[in-house]
Amino acid sequence: MAAWIIERKVLSFEWQADLWLPLFQFNRADMTPSPATQQVVRTLNPVLGPWALAAWFARPHVLLDNRSPADTLGATPGVCSPAVMRAARAMPAIALA
Repeated sequence: MAAWIIERKVLSFEWQADLWLPLFQFNRADMTPSPATQQVVRTLNPVLGPWALAAWFARPHVLLDNRSPADTLGATPGVCSPAVMRAARAMPAIALA
């Protein structure tokens, strides 16, 4: 798990002196990172810091019919919806504007 955090393969952030790893990004059966979430994290890591990335996953998104990316990914575990990837790819353009 430490390698996943150091290499930013999973979403992690500090809050009140604790390290948080949101559960939505892991397969519940074996607690390995969800490939779908990892794909999104890889896309957004270059432009968003840990807090901003966590907020991106949590906030409703217009390209996802006002559902959050985390909820959208959770609807079909392990599968990255094309809509979530479109939303993630749209983010760098917005972040850099």
